[in-house]
Amino acid sequence: MICSPGIGLDLMNIDAKIAEHVIARFTQSDIPVLCIHDSFVVPISKDGFLRTCMKEAIDKVLSDFKVNTKQVGLGYEQWQEVSHVDLIISCHCVMR
Repeated sequence: MICSPGIGLDLMNIDAKIAEHVIARFTQSDIPVLCIHDSFVVPISKDGFLRTCMKEAIDKVLSDFKVNTKQVGLGYEQWQEVSHVDLIISCHCVMR
């Protein structure tokens, strides 16, 4: 057996506490949020807020553990900030 008995229940409880924190933050901010298992559906413009809430929840719920919450990839807001760069580079290449 890889895991000790009952570990699944413990992990589901941790997941539920993280989801509860995220849902509470969105509800307090009057932003719609839908929780589907371990995922969240939010307005696309709120993906940065979701990442922040999830990081806060992980830090709070797993405060006794060292957890790497380094972001991988760009969120919608971050992509919007740099998406014009691709267009500029493409235009520059075409013009040469």
